[in-house]
Amino acid sequence: MVKYIKYNIHYISKLTILTILIILIIINVNCGETMDEVGKIRGGVHIAVQGYEVDRITEVPIKRRAEKVYLICMPEEEDSERGKEFKNMIIERFEKNKIDYEILEANIFNLDEIAKKIKYAINKERKEFEEVKFYINVSSGSTIGCIAGITCAMILNKENSKIIPYYVIPKKLLDSLSDEECKKLKEEYKYLPRSFGVKNVLLIYPFNISLPREELLIFLKFINRAGDRGLTIKELSILTREEFLDVNLNNEESIRRLIKAIEHINSNPSRIRIERYKRTIQKLLEIVGDDKEELNKIVNWRNRTKFSENKTPQSDLVWVNKNVVEKLKEFELIVDEKIGRSRYIKVSEKGKMLLNYI
Repeated sequence: MVKYIKYNIHYISKLTILTILIILIIINVNCGETMDEVGKIRGGVHIAVQGYEVDRITEVPIKRRAEKVYLICMPEEEDSERGKEFKNMIIERFEKNKIDYEILEANIFNLDEIAKKIKYAINKERKEFEEVKFYINVSSGSTIGCIAGITCAMILNKENSKIIPYYVIPKKLLDSLSDEECKKLKEEYKYLPRSFGVKNVLLIYPFNISLPREELLIFLKFINRAGDRGLTIKELSILTREEFLDVNLNNEESIRRLIKAIEHINSNPSRIRIERYKRTIQKLLEIVGDDKEELNKIVNWRNRTKFSENKTPQSDLVWVNKNVVEKLKEFELIVDEKIGRSRYIKVSEKGKMLLNYI
């Protein structure tokens, strides 16, 4: 059995590629020697990306009595006639065997879209049932679907809710069939699948990846919502203020309290300063949106790690720089850019990729 190894998020791309290569080597070189692990699959929620397959998608969930199957398919209006035919055959098999299923539509040739649907299915089941075991079929679609499945398993895996990808090794491949066999099968299928039957199943135990702490991921999400311009360190520091939790643009007193807390002053701010802050507050409120609970988490985190009672505006900025900006930089999830006198923090391409998975 593959040992669980803890890796940093820096290595996610290399690990994904390495995992795919290992699978391909095992299947192509030692196909006859792989141990059938289908018996280790019991119930659980299965996730599969639709391909030109039927048995490879349906047999394992049916034989192992899956609690539910999420099938990721092309949107109806974008799908080909061939794709629709395979989807209908898969659905027919599930219904015949009384397997609960749900169709999720996504561009199955787009890594981000597949990842979002896998994440949606996992989060939905965990929210309702908490301790759920997931099995992701990484053999049913394209290589893109395989990469998305394994990467989601590495990032979203939990001790009490395991995610195990599996590769179905078929009994026969379409390319290995004789003309006579193909002719006979065409009586059953309008379009021939790429494989038939299930010879065995290979379980792929995911690597554990060390992610940034939850509060850093919340900051990353808020920075991403700010768009290409990003957020300044001062704007990030405002998000950590308790007074920001209660600020209301229609309540000038709440704005004054926030400004006093930010600038560490006792006197009331001027009208010009209030108006200037209003624009910043409105921007930040729009970024937070309905995620007040997540905002509360970063405020609580900041409060737990106060390093001085004699706080200054500079000490707030130093804390954000040290505990948020520098930490996210270590993971290569953000970049900064000097625009005028301000330093703007923006999400990197790697950061955007991670946000698609978490």
